[in-house]
Amino acid sequence: MTGPIMVRVVQPPPMFTILSAGGFFLADSKCLTKTILVGIFSIMAALTDSAYSQVAPPDGPNVVLTQAAFFLIPGGEKVALTPGRYRVEAAGTTELRLTPMSGGKSTVLQAESLRHEQYELFSAFALTRPGAGGRVHISLLLPGGLQLEAVGETRQSPPQPKSQQSLAGRPATHQDEPVKKLAPLQLVYAPPRELSSGARVMKGATGADEKVPRIVPLAPDHVGLTTKEQPVLYWYLSQPLNDPVDIAFTVTGEPNPIFEARLVPPLEAGIQALNLGEFGVRLPFKVPYQWRVTCRCAGGTKELVGGGGILRIPVPDQLSADLVRARRGDFPHLYAQSGIWYDALAVVSDLIVTSPGDSALHQQRASLLEQVGFDDLARLDREAILISR
Repeated sequence: MTGPIMVRVVQPPPMFTILSAGGFFLADSKCLTKTILVGIFSIMAALTDSAYSQVAPPDGPNVVLTQAAFFLIPGGEKVALTPGRYRVEAAGTTELRLTPMSGGKSTVLQAESLRHEQYELFSAFALTRPGAGGRVHISLLLPGGLQLEAVGETRQSPPQPKSQQSLAGRPATHQDEPVKKLAPLQLVYAPPRELSSGARVMKGATGADEKVPRIVPLAPDHVGLTTKEQPVLYWYLSQPLNDPVDIAFTVTGEPNPIFEARLVPPLEAGIQALNLGEFGVRLPFKVPYQWRVTCRCAGGTKELVGGGGILRIPVPDQLSADLVRARRGDFPHLYAQSGIWYDALAVVSDLIVTSPGDSALHQQRASLLEQVGFDDLARLDREAILISR
């Protein structure tokens, strides 16, 4: 005790008055037994100690998994989380880190960046909830309205056929055919309904004019969809450029861009990737945007323009469940058949960068390009000479 504590009892009983300035003065000592006196000192000591005791630090946001669940990690692989309590933290703009509170290695999960309505939160809050079809959602709500959500499956993917050793040395049978058809060459793009057409812009040289570079936006002739907050957009440059290229991002119908950047020459020919994450651009849900790539060549006498429309939507429930169960090589098919153009193109292009000699991947991207009217680029891709930058 660092100093005297003054305690005042309002309307004390007539047998005593307590004034503590380092001790007690009793009006009638017979009325207080030794046990009561010891109890009063114990209460005062407890009050004093509580003023200087430190509260144990909280464990932080955490969730409990009552059964094993399978989640995607940023590389596209699946991991299994065993039942238990996990501390939940943000590991990036689209990633969640889960750490077993009983001890063990952390796991970073692929997450969707969302918004929540609990704007009055003063600290992060984690929760888990079941979803349809055996799905499980882990959400981290952050102050200011940001929410990160990872979606997993409590059911494991159907087992693959037994080891390929059992297939070697014998003729193929009908039972073997599904193994061969897991990755068909063609991607079937199902354009979404009720989206405005004419969003694609192409201005400048045509395919017949080989002397002038072409800028071709790899976008459909309607507003293309994405589920990513910071998607990757692609455009094609037919020839090397020694002139700067300007990038502009505008809300549809607004006169002024919300983002502009300049790519410094020289630029090599091939498919160019525009990663919005590198520029800090984030797309909210249900806001249509226009993106433009512009080059004023030959001292400004020739203007080349290419661009498209893009709209971010939440991941559909069925697609989310399918992605958890699928291999990364099947992602382009799932995105394409769900009408998510930009994500389908981004995944297959990323796979091509990883395995540039895989002709099946080039065939898949070529089939996408054909379905939105880029037959000449599809032919180059099938010949595996469409270089990705």
